[in-house]
Amino acid sequence: MILHSDDREKNLSNLREVWSVFTKKPKVYTWMPSGEHPYTSLHAKCLVVDRLDALVTSANFTFHGLESNLELGLRVMGPQAASIFERFENLIAEGILTKWIDE
Repeated sequence: MILHSDDREKNLSNLREVWSVFTKKPKVYTWMPSGEHPYTSLHAKCLVVDRLDALVTSANFTFHGLESNLELGLRVMGPQAASIFERFENLIAEGILTKWIDE
């Protein structure tokens, strides 16, 4: 799981609130922009399941993003979904995405 670091405590609280105590906690990563550009942010919205199925979307995973905004998403399956997953793995290996919390 990769989350933006804005509202860190609120995001952590919300994640803990909805995650079942009987389920293994996810590994959570974040990206800290260099600071060169003040409006730079983590903007990706992507979900990859078992390296076989991916959803890439413009929608924020919020009520408005999923229920009331006009958004667009693309489902990607097969080797392309695995490529998306591998891209995130490479970003972690390169230290671009860093561990946000240890659960």
